[in-house]
Amino acid sequence: MMKLQSLDQHIKRLAKLDGTKVPIISCYLDLGSEGADWQTTLMQREKEILSSPWPTATKSGIVSAFNSIKRWLNSELEPSSRGSAIFARAREGDVFIPMQFGVPLPSDIAIDSVPHLYQLVRVKDSLHEYIVLYSDSKSARIYEVNLGKISEHMIINRPDLRPRIGREWTKLHYSRQRRERGRQFLKQKIDILNSLISERPDCDLILAGDSTYLTRLTRELPRKVADRLVDAVAISKPHSTERILQETLAAYVKAEEEESLDTVDRLFLTHQRGDLATIGVPESLQAVFHGQADILVLCHTSDLGKAHSCSKCGWIAYGEQNPEVCANCGNTSLIKRDVRQELTRMARSTQCEIETVASSERLAQVGGAGCLLRFRHETLGHDNYQLKKGNQYVQ
Repeated sequence: MMKLQSLDQHIKRLAKLDGTKVPIISCYLDLGSEGADWQTTLMQREKEILSSPWPTATKSGIVSAFNSIKRWLNSELEPSSRGSAIFARAREGDVFIPMQFGVPLPSDIAIDSVPHLYQLVRVKDSLHEYIVLYSDSKSARIYEVNLGKISEHMIINRPDLRPRIGREWTKLHYSRQRRERGRQFLKQKIDILNSLISERPDCDLILAGDSTYLTRLTRELPRKVADRLVDAVAISKPHSTERILQETLAAYVKAEEEESLDTVDRLFLTHQRGDLATIGVPESLQAVFHGQADILVLCHTSDLGKAHSCSKCGWIAYGEQNPEVCANCGNTSLIKRDVRQELTRMARSTQCEIETVASSERLAQVGGAGCLLRFRHETLGHDNYQLKKGNQYVQ
């Protein structure tokens, strides 16, 4: 099952792939949602793609790539997988990168000269990884949740005291020993959390369990651990592992979305002050292309439209019209791109972070994209990039 670090490495590698004459297939499949029929989806989309008038050598490569995808799905898919992403190219610059996830991915099969990465970035941004401590006064379970799936887990039980009242211990002595064992058990859990957070400094924490005990546990957390705390989720018995995962995952996704909306607020505030920020789709394309962008912010529900990219110099035309030649170098080979996918690919190839927002009316009103910047464009001095906005080319 895919883990966060491996996913990040795959995204970086895919973002830097050069286009070739043989296109790459980006195959996302929903394996787990009710009513999902990924076999039919794959078969129908393959038929649609192969019905296009491809050159013989290109079509042969596409057939080979689809065959590789189907072989992997039939032989390597884990029973617990609920989503899959596979990138395949054959015959020229062979690529085959399969991934499987513990959460469903919306089915989408695209063919392009470069991979479509937005769905991977969305999963990485909204699920990430976190640690769950489910606890009460007698026992504890610690889970590591990676991209929506439990990857590791341990159980800790509080040692019981043998009844000795009337023989060796008085009631007062027994009560004191019991409280001391409780303090030691609490300290043991906190020490484990402290160690886990130290090993995973970017990992978040969610506490779950009895509400009264959660209050006490939260008070005792050291600063380093408390800083990573996302939420404390009260879960009454019965408490199956599946329920703990579902409720903490819902809390984590909600917290991530609130953080994304905070980033939108910061974007607009920075822009209003005239500081290092830009809003709008054409402006974001320019900032990401030039390496200005530090954080690209994308609204998941907005249609960012299409653009045309020069296969030779990277010039981009954004607007309704279809240019026949590159205004920068005269090249006639222009490729139609999905702007969301192109922004995602360029951002990840320039070490720009991406923040995806499930829904933001404020961001949608400016086209669905904006950037917090590292520096301003004037410091770059590039002259090989032009951006078409309406009927105007701007540099």
